[in-house]
Amino acid sequence: MSMIAGVYRTCRGVAVPGDLSESLRSVVSRKRSLMSEAKKLIRAKDFPRQILSKRNIGLAALVHLTVLHDYGYVIETAGIFHKYWSRCNGEFTLDEA
Repeated sequence: MSMIAGVYRTCRGVAVPGDLSESLRSVVSRKRSLMSEAKKLIRAKDFPRQILSKRNIGLAALVHLTVLHDYGYVIETAGIFHKYWSRCNGEFTLDEA
């Protein structure tokens, strides 16, 4: 595609404004990173089954991948739970107030 004053670029054959093209790249990059994290979570041997569901994480990843809804926050939060669960070996305690 020819450049129109350097403003438009092509993204998979579709002309988009330059700023939008950069935005699309960052969205795709974030989506790939979230899908990678979801796969790692689902495959983890020390997955916190007592508080999270692999099925629900997988469904959230699938819906997020298909762009029906942004469920990235579910994957990120599950990653945080997994990180702390791994550090504590599954033994959470709550301090009494």
